[in-house]
Amino acid sequence: MARARPSSTTSRRRLRLLPLAGALIGALLSLLLCPHPTTLGPAAGDQALAQEAQEILGDPDGYGSVSIARIQNDQTTWAGFPVNTRWSQPGGTQAIDEHARFELGSITKTFNGLLLADAVGRGEVALSDPVAKYLPELAGTPAGSVTLEELASHHSGLPSMARMPMAKIIFEDMAGDELSVFATNTHDLLAQTRTLDLTNRGTFAYSNLGAALLGHALARASGAPDWETYVTTRLLTPSAWPRRGSFLRANAIPTSSNLGSRAGVRWRGGRGVGTPQRAPV
Repeated sequence: MARARPSSTTSRRRLRLLPLAGALIGALLSLLLCPHPTTLGPAAGDQALAQEAQEILGDPDGYGSVSIARIQNDQTTWAGFPVNTRWSQPGGTQAIDEHARFELGSITKTFNGLLLADAVGRGEVALSDPVAKYLPELAGTPAGSVTLEELASHHSGLPSMARMPMAKIIFEDMAGDELSVFATNTHDLLAQTRTLDLTNRGTFAYSNLGAALLGHALARASGAPDWETYVTTRLLTPSAWPRRGSFLRANAIPTSSNLGSRAGVRWRGGRGVGTPQRAPV
């Protein structure tokens, strides 16, 4: 017996249901795979400081863990908020106390700004010095003529990164691996920079590369063996934090490290984070 063929009305109904089914599947995948909002858990440490911090933070949604230290009259007070995620995260999170470690990411750019001001005050460098004065590997290249001030203020004309292998970045990000573009050693970074041209020099354009070069140049000018030693000696060691700081390389950050950024910034436990200057070698 021949099978009855579906009527045109039935076919049209099926066609109408296809987009709806696709939308439902897409929504389900989004719920399962996409980052989910977090909110802050109950305060730890000094409750008065925590209350002040909570008023400043406002809406807790979207924050990862938060750690606050106040130094006043040579006394240090600490308070913090652990992440209280609505969705489970691989590896969980660290408990919050004054010793909890956070990824710094681009905060290290402010380190370079402070270190530049300090180096100028010491007479080690001048704002108008070309970076090639301290990184002779860049001598005779467009990048080598850029001044330390231009690097610090993102007016160098350098791109955001020395290289941007987008296919590799996408693959590493989807795999949950740390982005290799952020782990370039000093030798390779300078070699890549030698081949670059400047674009719109004098116009503001955010450059991770420029910040990295500034950090290396300042370390060289000080006679330090590397940026890690330089920033630890000049900036972190004299600080009066509950636990004196030390610079951590990416592979020293545990995968369960606390999230220190608002939702939507893809900083997750040592993966896909920071800028080249966070761990120059």
